[in-house]
Amino acid sequence: MLQRSDSRDLVHNWQKMNMVRLVLETVATEDYPAFCRLPTNTIIRTSPEFLAALPPTIREYFTLQAGMWGQDNVEKEGITDSWGNWYNMFITVTNGVGYPPTNFWLLNWSNGPNGKNEFNRGYGKGDDVAMQPFNITVYPPLPPQDASWHPPLP
Repeated sequence: MLQRSDSRDLVHNWQKMNMVRLVLETVATEDYPAFCRLPTNTIIRTSPEFLAALPPTIREYFTLQAGMWGQDNVEKEGITDSWGNWYNMFITVTNGVGYPPTNFWLLNWSNGPNGKNEFNRGYGKGDDVAMQPFNITVYPPLPPQDASWHPPLP
């Protein structure tokens, strides 16, 4: 049975992981090329180095309002969980046979109170706090149409 303070920590972490998800979904729809440049098939930590290396549009979404993460300086600290650990993300691209949708399968988790990433034991194992895996399906923007080719509007 979880202690009362542990329950609050879990809820707080799930809320922050959901915020990371919302930021990623927004970036995927508003800046598809930048989203596609995120590393895949590797564990990404929400460290200051990660935030600094992001394209400006994505970095702005992550650091838009420092207060939304409940931290003083997200750019200096990275995005951290209740125990001061960075969150982990794992992004895999799963392209279907049909064109154009691209599916990104994402995992998002916290290392939990012991600070150890126990992903190798399985998603959400040990004391890791895991969010439900989720997909982001993106339809790449169409290239601009040549104005002379496009029929005039009525």
